[in-house]
Order: sequence, then C-alpha cells, then structure tokens
Amino acid sequence: MSLSVDAAGIDAVADNLAELPDRLLGALKQRADTLSQVLLQRIQAKLDGEVLKQRSGRLAASIVVDVADSASGVQITAGSNGDLPYAAIQEYGGTIQPHDILPDKAKALSFLVNGKRVFAEIVHFPGATLPARSYLRSSLEELAVTLQQGLGEDAIDEVLA
Repeated sequence: MSLSVDAAGIDAVADNLAELPDRLLGALKQRADTLSQVLLQRIQAKLDGEVLKQRSGRLAASIVVDVADSASGVQITAGSNGDLPYAAIQEYGGTIQPHDILPDKAKALSFLVNGKRVFAEIVHFPGATLPARSYLRSSLEELAVTLQQGLGEDAIDEVLA
C-alpha cells in the first residue's frame, strides 16, 4: 500500500491553518460587537426604572461599552465615562458626609419642598448612606453565561464549520 500526497493540497491546508487565528479573531469581534449591544441595552433598562428612576438621563448617556483586542482574545468592557461623580455611589453604595451646599452661579439656591418653591443662601446637608443600586455589575452577572458562550465555543464552532 502506498500513500501519495499532493503538494498543492498540503499548501492549501497550511494556508487554511495559517488563516485560522485571524478568522477566529474576526468572528470573536463580530460576536463581541453584537453582545456588547445586548449588554448596553440591559444596563439602559436598569437605568430606566428597573434599578434607578431616571431623572435627567445623564447617567444613562454616560454609559460606554467597548470591544477591544486583549492578550487572550477579545474583551468587552462597560462603565460610566467618568463625567458623573454619582455613578459609582449608585453602583456600589456609600456614605455622603455632612456638608454645606452653597450656590455657585446665583445668589441663592432654589428648589421645591412639598411642591413649594424655596430659596436659601445655604443648605446644611446632614449626610446620608446610600444603598448599592447595581446597574453595571448586576447586568454583567445576568448576562455572564450568554457572554461566555457567545465568545467561547460557539464562535470557534462557527469558524471551523
């Protein structure tokens, strides 16, 4: 029994194997882009009433979901862009120390108390402890299996098929 191997066939197999890492990375990036939008929608839903009651929409607008290459493949990150000082305390909870609130652009503060407009030169804030109202970590936890499967064996199977 003899075995003959066609050199052109070997070259084609070698070329196909050489392209495999790039094809796999491309498939992972495509899936990561899709999954990052699923994650963003989940976070936005939490900020639109599931966890927090949206007032201005600034926190929702500050959410950034990014897909980037990493040493181990593709990485999806999510967080607030850092413009809002209250983003972290809403996510993790914490204590706000007592402090005075002073007007910075007017001569007096103006706000509503029981439906009535109140003016004040200074407000003495007594401090407060806020509970954690996770919108980022809880979204990641809820989607962990979906994200892992979407960026794991499913993507590899798609490339190899």
